[in-house]
Amino acid sequence: MSRDLIDTLTRREDSRAAVWLDSLGYSQRVILGGAEIPWLRPAEFLNFHRQAHSLLRPSVATLQAGAFYETWLMARPEALQSMAGKKRLGFALKQLLADEKPRRLVCELLRVLRSAYSSTPLVVSIPSPRRWAASIHKRANRIEAVAISEDDVESASMYVADWLRSFAESSIDGLLLEEERGDGQASAQALAAYQPVINAAKYYRWALGVLSQGAGYAPGPLEGIDFRITDADCEAGITGRVIPDSFWAGENPPVFRKGFYYLKVPEDALPERVLERLALLR
Repeated sequence: MSRDLIDTLTRREDSRAAVWLDSLGYSQRVILGGAEIPWLRPAEFLNFHRQAHSLLRPSVATLQAGAFYETWLMARPEALQSMAGKKRLGFALKQLLADEKPRRLVCELLRVLRSAYSSTPLVVSIPSPRRWAASIHKRANRIEAVAISEDDVESASMYVADWLRSFAESSIDGLLLEEERGDGQASAQALAAYQPVINAAKYYRWALGVLSQGAGYAPGPLEGIDFRITDADCEAGITGRVIPDSFWAGENPPVFRKGFYYLKVPEDALPERVLERLALLR
């Protein structure tokens, strides 16, 4: 696994905890004035990403690939139409991830980010295979709900693992799987269906993490996972503690002996207030 990322996330006795931020919506408002994030124009995206990173100084640089694909599909409605009409739940995700044009764009985004953050861990964040397959199927077929089986999840995991091979030369440090909030799926049994993704991360020596929070999530041993991010009490392994929204209203952050902080910056937060609150963690 990537020691750079693990070393960054591991708190030492004489140091402060690392701070991992989800600030995409906030940065879009503050830096771009609410204009579209230039996902499809790598040079402009790099400028935006560097401004946000310089302003907030997170410990980890993140490319949120799920958000990239959302923008890609909005710009290519014909692609979404080609994914519709199939009963097999993983069909839409398979078609999306097999498309070479967005793959090449993600590779280029990672290339420019890696060149900009030579001394900062770079992580690709994606929806978990379970979440991604369900959401793309619902969007392509314009439905509100779908039942997803373990066979569907295993197939989705193979599609995601194949997609990840495109980034073998991208020099990323880690991969984060984001579960749906409150679905409680980050259990050892549920994660077993992600084995193709776990194998890919291990092969490319990427640190692999999972973000799962909300009702139903009881942390336990997770085989093949190098770190986790949760709002539940968890002392085992390398853990990022999700800081609640009440922190931005003035509440003190939770105290824990090890691990790192994970925060979502409110989109409507005042910049002065954000910097003031983040200073408490550093």
